Amino acid sequence: MAAREYWLGEVVTDKKFRGQGVAKALIQRAIARARQQQIAKLWLYTPDQQAYYQRSGWQAVEQRHIAGEEVTVMGLNLAQ
Repeated sequence: MAAREYWLGEVVTDKKFRGQGVAKALIQRAIARARQQQIAKLWLYTPDQQAYYQRSGWQAVEQRHIAGEEVTVMGLNLAQ
């Protein structure tokens, strides 16, 4: 059976709620749900939050230009 992989996108926190753990909670919930669904890997891209995601185990894979912006594609292996 082929491993299932999905993209995580559009995780944005309103400025007045930043620094309160909202984005972290959203991402952790998405990861937990992906594990429940037996998804093997999650992907995302970010222009400037590489260090934030790396602290949570995401790995930088490549640089790309998307919609005129330089971004880093990152992956998180969920398979045990």
